[in-house]
Amino acid sequence: MHNEIRKNIRKRNRQHKIAKISKTPEDWTRFKELRNKVIADIKTAKINHFKKIASNLQNGNISPKNWWKLTKQFFKEQNTSEIPIIIDNNEHYSSPSEKADKLNKYFNDQSNVDDSQASLPSFEEPNSSIEEIMITESDVDDTLSILNPTKASGSDVINPRLLKEGSSVLAPHLAKLFNSSLSMSYFPSNWKKANVIPVYKEGDKTNVTNYRPISLISCLGKVFEKCVFKHLYNFINDKKLITPVQSGFTPNDSSVYQLTDLYNTFVKAIDDGKEIRAVFCDVSKAFDRVWHRGLLYKLRRMGVKGGLLGWFGSYLWGRTQRVVIDGSSSSYLEIKAGVPQGSILGPLLFVIYINDIVENIGSHIRLFADDTSLYIIVDDPEVAAGLMDSDLHKIHEWAKQWLVTFNPQKSEELVISKKSIPLDHPRLSMDNVEIKRVDEHKHLGLIFNTTCTWRNHFQEITGKAWKRIHLLQTLKFKLDRRTLEIMYNSFIRPLLEYADVIWDNCYDFEVEALEKIQIEAGRVVTGATKSCSASKILNDLKWETLKTRRYKHRLINFYKMIHNLTPQYLSNLVPQRVHQVSNRTLRNNDDFSIPYARTNLYSKSFLPQTVRDWNNLPDQLKLAPSLNSFKTLLNNDKRKPPKYYFFGNRQSQILHSRLRLHCSSLNADLFDNHISESNLCTCGSPETAEHFLLTCNKYSEIRNRTIDTIPLSYSIQILLEGNNLLSDSLNEEIFSKVHEFIIKSRRFN
Repeated sequence: MHNEIRKNIRKRNRQHKIAKISKTPEDWTRFKELRNKVIADIKTAKINHFKKIASNLQNGNISPKNWWKLTKQFFKEQNTSEIPIIIDNNEHYSSPSEKADKLNKYFNDQSNVDDSQASLPSFEEPNSSIEEIMITESDVDDTLSILNPTKASGSDVINPRLLKEGSSVLAPHLAKLFNSSLSMSYFPSNWKKANVIPVYKEGDKTNVTNYRPISLISCLGKVFEKCVFKHLYNFINDKKLITPVQSGFTPNDSSVYQLTDLYNTFVKAIDDGKEIRAVFCDVSKAFDRVWHRGLLYKLRRMGVKGGLLGWFGSYLWGRTQRVVIDGSSSSYLEIKAGVPQGSILGPLLFVIYINDIVENIGSHIRLFADDTSLYIIVDDPEVAAGLMDSDLHKIHEWAKQWLVTFNPQKSEELVISKKSIPLDHPRLSMDNVEIKRVDEHKHLGLIFNTTCTWRNHFQEITGKAWKRIHLLQTLKFKLDRRTLEIMYNSFIRPLLEYADVIWDNCYDFEVEALEKIQIEAGRVVTGATKSCSASKILNDLKWETLKTRRYKHRLINFYKMIHNLTPQYLSNLVPQRVHQVSNRTLRNNDDFSIPYARTNLYSKSFLPQTVRDWNNLPDQLKLAPSLNSFKTLLNNDKRKPPKYYFFGNRQSQILHSRLRLHCSSLNADLFDNHISESNLCTCGSPETAEHFLLTCNKYSEIRNRTIDTIPLSYSIQILLEGNNLLSDSLNEEIFSKVHEFIIKSRRFN
């Protein structure tokens, strides 16, 4: 809504008042002219607005931050970032500075721990240690060169774009500065200040507890951290100091890998006629309440000592934060616990802090950052319960020792069983609080239930996906085909594919439910009507079915497992080859032996199903020398839609697609789709796309000025689908003439 439109709106309103008073035809005519102009201008402005958004979304040079910002305008509720009056104990805080102070006090209170009674145990000196590190100019230059120039500055107001563009000049000076900091065991205090932006979560906006902090810290400090991180991580990784059951913030590991291993264990146990007990522990503000003295102790126990340990102490202590709202700032408050939010070192330091929680645990324990889960395959219910109770007690004692707060009230237990008469399992407790037993639990984004089926998970993801499809439908006539496809691929399909390698043993009706969502997205993108078949839509878009995509995802995952591109715990699942388990020479000697499965649940799960699929691959694929070459060969049959399918304005794209897909409002299409009783044109011939575009006498004059000017011989197929033997520019010229003919014919108005 630009200034010219606002000006015309004011003119229209004034003229309306004049016409109401004078009641003369001339004044009413003038009002109607102004009214119509405003309506037309607003319509044009809306069209241009969406064109601009579409152009920006398709711009390859747009930053990821701005791309997501644009797209999220459509896929998030339009919650204003403005913070209303804050109410606390019936006191109202309305000015930006008052709100900032109140929120800062709340955020700061979350990072306090009482260590007055805490003590540190003795420990044996580690075999290996790291006392100092030397940062090179190359370290700094490499870090500066990959900075994201669109990121916000911290309280030091040093812009990352400046650092990136001046990397070659700045690198030697910064390397010298960083090494001085390390040798002095001093982290600059200006780099320990954080500007905090409050972000609304949910619930009552006047309540401070419904906001979370986003910390903006010094960009220069983060460059320094990145250089230190590399040396610390390499030391820890070389000495294998992090427990292998930790998947969070660990290179080459992921939530999906951990979930794959967990689910495989669960369904294999069910296949063996066993039951599983799993406990998912809830931790309060784990990152915000890391005890600094305890963290330095654990760094020392891992082998960090001398000046480097002192530097980490300086890095952690004396940090301050302030909240910034509408340009007003709160006063700074000291942060007395926690790893720095938004930092580079913070996640690694947290992993170090929680690392020893796994010691002396008798059941199976898995970590993903602060997500802690225990499980046991049950042979004897009493024995299993005793072991898990003991482990929960050990975790509680560990938490007391290291000032971590586990919430037994929010922790949940899942008993997984397919037995017709389940075993009687004694209840579990932590800190004398009984752990709640549930029928389903969401762990790392995947909903597990008591039978290892996916009903609950599918209800959630299809519900979310349909909401986004409905939003996409509102944009069907506003954004062009390419932009709509980008939005589906970025915001809807990921919902339907997260961890899909794990749940591909779902039921057929669940598979169909997902495919329906994709087809509906395809209808929006192409403009196809309900009468158009799924196969035609997929062919026009050159999309694979989701089932085909899952098949390929599983094979890619298995390739990684075979070639040790996944964590060791996952690669260990790869079964032996046939020649390793059989004394006979067989044709399939190099195949992997398929895990024996007694139940469909396990037989169709990731490992047995993918081994079967792998064994059926041609040797060229199995012997692919790299992951990229494997993906290329696997996707050899994948097609891309012609570039010229994206040509033209949205109305023309839709009408052209409908002709191509035989779902237009031509009588022949309506008749074939059982919508009309006659397929005849008013001229008496069957009204097909060929008749409409090439022969109907009603449109001869328009045809002469449009389609007949195409500078080559053409067929109906070329007019509808183009020809990949022709250049893109020539195909676009053909489509341009077809679009012009369609619009000028006014047949579909």
